[in-house]
Amino acid sequence: VVNEETGETSLEENGFNFTRCDVSLHWFDGTGLAERPQFNLPAEQRITVGQVLDVVGLPHDCTVTLDDEARPVERGQLSIVGEMPAEYHLTFEAWPCLPKTMKVIVDAA
Repeated sequence: VVNEETGETSLEENGFNFTRCDVSLHWFDGTGLAERPQFNLPAEQRITVGQVLDVVGLPHDCTVTLDDEARPVERGQLSIVGEMPAEYHLTFEAWPCLPKTMKVIVDAA
């Protein structure tokens, strides 16, 4: 069956509606298939040594991974202190959101 509005195809058989989806991009939200939400985070942040970067509004079951070490995020917020000049890659994960990697660049003061 072809949906005339969206052009999407689906298969109906024996009273079941089979819809094509990508399990890495979609999830069942309790009522049907939906696109997985995305974190509302920038791809890159820049701070200087001694400065604090506050990342807020994260899901309460979020984890952040830095240098292959995953840690839970408490109360939906994370504070990052620029201790030394470097480039860091933080990956945020919380089902059903798509994972998001944010680059944090810490410049010398």
